[in-house]
Amino acid sequence: AFKALLKAAFGLTCSIGIGPNKMVAKLAAGMEKPDGLVWIRRADIPRVFATLPVSELCGIGPRIEKRLQALRIFTLGQLGHAPISLLRGHFGNFWGERLAEMGRGLDPSPVVSCLFEPTVKSMGHSYTLNRDTWEMEEVQAHLLRLALMVGRRLRAENFAGRTIRLTLRTSDFTTLCRHRTFPRWFSHGRQIYLGALQILRQLPLKGPVRMIGVAVANLVKGARQPELFIDNDKLQALENAEDAVLDRFGEFSIKPAALLQLHSEKREEGKWTFTSEPAASHSLAGARRFILTR
Repeated sequence: AFKALLKAAFGLTCSIGIGPNKMVAKLAAGMEKPDGLVWIRRADIPRVFATLPVSELCGIGPRIEKRLQALRIFTLGQLGHAPISLLRGHFGNFWGERLAEMGRGLDPSPVVSCLFEPTVKSMGHSYTLNRDTWEMEEVQAHLLRLALMVGRRLRAENFAGRTIRLTLRTSDFTTLCRHRTFPRWFSHGRQIYLGALQILRQLPLKGPVRMIGVAVANLVKGARQPELFIDNDKLQALENAEDAVLDRFGEFSIKPAALLQLHSEKREEGKWTFTSEPAASHSLAGARRFILTR
């Protein structure tokens, strides 16, 4: 009935997946695109999973698939029957147990109604690189991009925060997560970036980076504390002008010139070297160095 209503009202087709949890329902939705309706019951999971490649499941990307194949695990059925000790040994306790659950069609994450708005405790973004990198300048540039995205979300919902959380994952799936609480409230991406950069410099990195994440916590509505040596009226005007351009032309239609350097050459393996911060990041005065990309 829903598919028919959508077709009649908008002339659009859609695929619908039904399952005992979100993960299985999402899998079902992709099985008969573009106009399918697939229902996977709990009793159907062993049969359906028996022959499906592990890559069909949301959350298992090419790198995890390759590591599973090295363990002779090619299908979701094989993943579900793999000894959990084997998975823990190769992926760590958290990811090993999560992969074991996924292979059995289990997903503990709740279904939350779109009408329910939980209390916002933090806002963040993360990014998985398409290759491992030893290039610290590239890591810093991605960090700047993520910080700008977080700042824009904070301002859009009139939030400010005091705690920055930085997460890095290396090629061997080692996850480093640190946070720091600052004395002043902030909602601008460059303020978030400079705080995250302080944390980054203290992380004991021993391998190439694959994933970068930054989040702001300890949120309050509408907090804005004056900064010493910074013209807050000018900063507010800059934020408003930047947001107006982004609202009209799209995300990153205007951006710091430093973000043009994201595809720099790979540094020699085994050596981490901090470069100078990307342009427009040393100070809020440098925040005016933008490039219009549209």
